[in-house]
Amino acid sequence: EAMTNKVVEEWTTDDVASWLNTIGLGHKATSFSDSSIDGAALLKACNSGTTGLMDAVAPSSLSNLQAKKILRAMEKEKQKSHISPVAAPLSEAPTRDTGDGNLEVENQALKKTLSEMKSTMSTLQAELATLKLNPSSSSGSNPTETQQHRSVNFCTKAVISGNQTHILTVTLSPGERVRAEPGSMMHMSSWINFETKTGGQGFSRMLTGQRMFLTEFIYSGPAGTADTIAFAADFPAQIVPVMVDDHGGNIICQKGSLLCSAITVDCRVEFTQSFMTGFFGGEGFILQGLRGSGYAFLVARGVVVKRTLGPGERLRVATGSLVGFEGRVKYDVEMLRGITNAFFGGEGLFVTTLTGPGVIWLESQPLDRLMAQVADRVKQSL
Repeated sequence: EAMTNKVVEEWTTDDVASWLNTIGLGHKATSFSDSSIDGAALLKACNSGTTGLMDAVAPSSLSNLQAKKILRAMEKEKQKSHISPVAAPLSEAPTRDTGDGNLEVENQALKKTLSEMKSTMSTLQAELATLKLNPSSSSGSNPTETQQHRSVNFCTKAVISGNQTHILTVTLSPGERVRAEPGSMMHMSSWINFETKTGGQGFSRMLTGQRMFLTEFIYSGPAGTADTIAFAADFPAQIVPVMVDDHGGNIICQKGSLLCSAITVDCRVEFTQSFMTGFFGGEGFILQGLRGSGYAFLVARGVVVKRTLGPGERLRVATGSLVGFEGRVKYDVEMLRGITNAFFGGEGLFVTTLTGPGVIWLESQPLDRLMAQVADRVKQSL
């Protein structure tokens, strides 16, 4: 009651406490009393703006929104007393009481705070994505961990040796990996470990004649070192290096022909386009598709022939002699004409037809033919 007859400069600390109660901040009265805030001190603090008011009261006693509420209420008191308005921050918007104690400017301040938080989160997400893409840029990182998914540069680290039968030797550095068929490893250093996994294509790989699981070999030696691992086919064969990128990222080959590859090459199922092609083509209904980027190493028997077909150019190939071809090459079978040719020509009833454009790989000694010859010799010797 006595406070209403006084100008703000004449308020005592008790008057300030009573006034705070009228604006809904009575629970802050103790903090103001402890800081000896009377009317004159309150005016001086309010004239310093939000920051000045928060600093004048006990540390951490007022929030930013509470300080702004006091400034607005004090401005009304100054107007009643015909005193110059309290200096308000330039960033504050015009105030309007909604009648329930919540002011529009507080809502605007909350919206601004939320907007700043969203902007900060977007910045953090962008920085996190950068760190994931460039793990080596983070300080203190473990070299082996940051390079654990790194493929091998086969151009400089792979050597194919041998004459009739080939061996593939690959040099691995810390963190480098190579993917291979189980059982294809010939020898490896003690620093090379391996993991067996399906790669998400286990059942599909089994349909293509490969094993359900793949083996990934990882070099875990100290930084600055390197060592070798060697691969070989389980039968006498040539090893054919193929850069998948150079062939449209898609190569189709006979099932069971993959020896090893970069970890960026996926093995998938490729179905023949017709029943006749699958039944009489010599490769079966399911072929092996290699997609992705990097090197893949195929195995083939006898002499390997690589040939490039022009647009519309057709080549007829003996069944079983096809190693692989680019995905854009059309694959089909054709029945030989003439009863005499079909039954006595030695080539069978059907041949495989390939139509360009695209690259194809052929082998001179198909495995089925080799096994048939061995079986005949065994029968003759009995």
